[in-house]
Amino acid sequence: MYCDFHFSTNLDNKKKLVDAICTEIKNRKNYLENKAVNSIYFGGGTPSLLSLEELAQILSTVSTNFEVNEKAEVTFELNPEDAEINYLREIKK
Repeated sequence: MYCDFHFSTNLDNKKKLVDAICTEIKNRKNYLENKAVNSIYFGGGTPSLLSLEELAQILSTVSTNFEVNEKAEVTFELNPEDAEINYLREIKK
């Protein structure tokens, strides 16, 4: 079920936010004590505002700092109104 609600977005600090997420990932690299990551979840807010490069930066940071199961589930929330077919194809890769 999709919940449509009012939101407003300020993208001025988006790069800083992505960098902070990557720093947090690096800081927690020992968190799982060498257990594999089986699920990666992008949600809360609007992850579809991430560019493909920003998404790649985050996923690269995860895979550099954690062992990621090759069959890990990756979930990506997005506003259906923002769903562009080319973007969806690219994030699927």
